[in-house]
Amino acid sequence: MKNILGGAVTAVVGVLAVLLVGFLFWAGIRLPLNVRFPVPSPDGRYLAYFDPSADGRDDPASRDETSDHLVIATREGDRVAEFPLSPGPLVWSSADHLVAVSPERHFATLLPNLGRQFLILATLPLSRNAGSPAWSRDGTKLAYISPSPRGDELRVYYVQQTEETHVPLARGFHLSQAEPLFWSPVGDELYLLNREAGSIVLDRVQIQTGDFQTLARANYGWESPHLRVPQPSPDGSRIYLPAPLNSVINASTGEVLWTLPPSSSALWSAWSANDWLLYAGQDGRIEAHDFTTQTDRSLLRRVPSNGFFSADLRSYFFRVGDGLSVPDNPRELRFWMSAQWGWQHLDVPTQIV
Repeated sequence: MKNILGGAVTAVVGVLAVLLVGFLFWAGIRLPLNVRFPVPSPDGRYLAYFDPSADGRDDPASRDETSDHLVIATREGDRVAEFPLSPGPLVWSSADHLVAVSPERHFATLLPNLGRQFLILATLPLSRNAGSPAWSRDGTKLAYISPSPRGDELRVYYVQQTEETHVPLARGFHLSQAEPLFWSPVGDELYLLNREAGSIVLDRVQIQTGDFQTLARANYGWESPHLRVPQPSPDGSRIYLPAPLNSVINASTGEVLWTLPPSSSALWSAWSANDWLLYAGQDGRIEAHDFTTQTDRSLLRRVPSNGFFSADLRSYFFRVGDGLSVPDNPRELRFWMSAQWGWQHLDVPTQIV
């Protein structure tokens, strides 16, 4: 009897799995899954997302690499542009220009915004194992790693001039699986991750001269695929270094300015708009380190650390019910249907901020 029941359960699970795979294929939901969700521009005026073509939805057997379309729409839902591009990472600039990276990360398509009109301006070759391109803060310059017969090169594309330049790297400086991260506020320096002697290093490169300085080094934790990378403060003067270093350095010199307390970790969005570092301490405390006064401020107590603050630090949004993958913590249907599931909101006491 048990064998019969076991066989029946296996058959049912198999049928459900086949149906699920068929539905995902029909709907065009393939890896990378995250690119199926709309990606808003920094000012919120536009949304970019990938959508399977009508032919691909009607006839899954006809789907190929060009059956998807990149759609750019306004926040009101009006489509302003559509391009036959395969799903991959999308990177907006502060000037509402867009870069679409191919699924294999072999090339990046540059789509500038010309007054609510988008067009394909250039296709930029990307080096194998290199990270996605990085926009300057003003949104007009794009840094990327390109292959060449002499090895990987650092190149910068100037959108306004529609031209690109090769950064002449200083003698002794080589790129290895490099990943551009962010620019300096002025736009004359680029910060990138690079491999060197078995370590992951954070380098600062001068765009005009190619001079470089290694600011930090980690033996693990920042390699690709990674979850946490160094994050600059809003004013660009400091950089938070994730585990294993868990510290904040001066963005110009690499000097360690502050180290997180033991058993604490920075929030996913580590910086506040006023340059406080936000971190989770012990006993469910969310705290902020003020570098001006060199003091710590307690913002909230006994809350999950998987959330984020609003720009003015008045509100904290978080999710409850972590540990969904723990085998001995099953979730029943009534839990998923309850009001406890999903994002929760807390107001931060006004006297704190």
